[in-house]
Amino acid sequence: MKLKQALIQNTAWKAASLVFTFLNNLLIVRLLGVEESGKFFYAVVFLTLLITALRLGIENGITYLSGRYPNSTSVLFYLLFPLAIVQGFVTYYLLRFAHLFPLQFQTGWAVVFVVSNMMLIYINAFYHAQKLFKPLNFIGAIFTCLQTVFFTIFYFGPQSKSIDWAAQIFTVMSLACLCQVLVQAAWFYIRHAYFFKQVNFSWLIFKGLFSYSGLSFISSILFFLITRVDFYFVEKYCTGIEMGNYVQAAKIGQMALVLPGLLGGVVFPYAIQAPPNFVEKVSYLCRVMTALFLILFIALIITGSFMLPWLLGQQFTLVYGIMIASMPGIFCMSMSVVLLSYFEGKNQQGIILIANLLCLLLLISGDALMVKEYGYMAAAIIFSIANFAAMLVLSIRFMKVSSLPLLSLFAIKKSDLEEFRMTSHL
Repeated sequence: MKLKQALIQNTAWKAASLVFTFLNNLLIVRLLGVEESGKFFYAVVFLTLLITALRLGIENGITYLSGRYPNSTSVLFYLLFPLAIVQGFVTYYLLRFAHLFPLQFQTGWAVVFVVSNMMLIYINAFYHAQKLFKPLNFIGAIFTCLQTVFFTIFYFGPQSKSIDWAAQIFTVMSLACLCQVLVQAAWFYIRHAYFFKQVNFSWLIFKGLFSYSGLSFISSILFFLITRVDFYFVEKYCTGIEMGNYVQAAKIGQMALVLPGLLGGVVFPYAIQAPPNFVEKVSYLCRVMTALFLILFIALIITGSFMLPWLLGQQFTLVYGIMIASMPGIFCMSMSVVLLSYFEGKNQQGIILIANLLCLLLLISGDALMVKEYGYMAAAIIFSIANFAAMLVLSIRFMKVSSLPLLSLFAIKKSDLEEFRMTSHL
């Protein structure tokens, strides 16, 4: 499959899924209100941190090995079953006995949520390795739509103060993820049955998996902290309403990262064995993304002040200012996602670690010094500054390996517009 076809297939159904995700977020906010929704998403952040820590970065190792050595696919697939059992017990222990995380939800459902999300990430890696973007995103869109249906029923159904809406919402999210894992695993197994006719266990596969995943795991932890560490400082030094507004601004910003994530998800497997001229395609994707973010930023400036409170509720009047301050950082992070996907495909993970570590250090030091005195807006501005530094590190490295000028990543060309126009009509 050509890169252009893969990009189209990886965005068509994902766009529908993004719409449903946005609707889900709106319904959750409407059901819980500004302060309770802030607490809800803050609790989910801790579970997501646990997911990031326990999955060990194995998904990138799966994509790399299954894409480069297809015969290893069956071994890697069967490895998920004992891995799920072990990770389930570890999750239960950490949540039930170790008390490392402030648990707002029932332990059983929290374990289902954590393990299902880890398994979903692993299963997705097999789809990425085989470049099966269309079925992957189609299944994802269906289950996101089902979540929207349930949340809509909750919202328009009988409203009772005795109902724990946070628990009901979390149960639906956990069950939807579990069912999606089962469907995607079954479809992949049936669709690629020839992979499973012969299973050759080899220690070289395990060694390659964990040696590749080790550095990727550290990068995943750093990247997660980059997107969430400011929550800690805002929650500590700001009011509940400010925290709720900040979380929603971050949620919307993370939705803006969906497109870069889709592009990066295609770039990674294609970069594994790509020819030297593949760097031209990566730079083209960066230029297109620059143009799209410029349009998005202008639209936010013009409409955000009245549109965001109308969508989220009148208590979310602070979201607009936070979005304006953090949007440059979201753009820089988007560029970084595409560039680091290229470096992952080339197994050059050292530069990824350097960029992510620099960004995290700037975030923590800046927030620790500024948020207490200047509040949530300081956190948003520091987020943009830190991500600009990380993007600069990756861009300079990309210039060296590609021999392309820095402007090739940002300055849109007439030929790009024509290429984009032709692509949009496919």
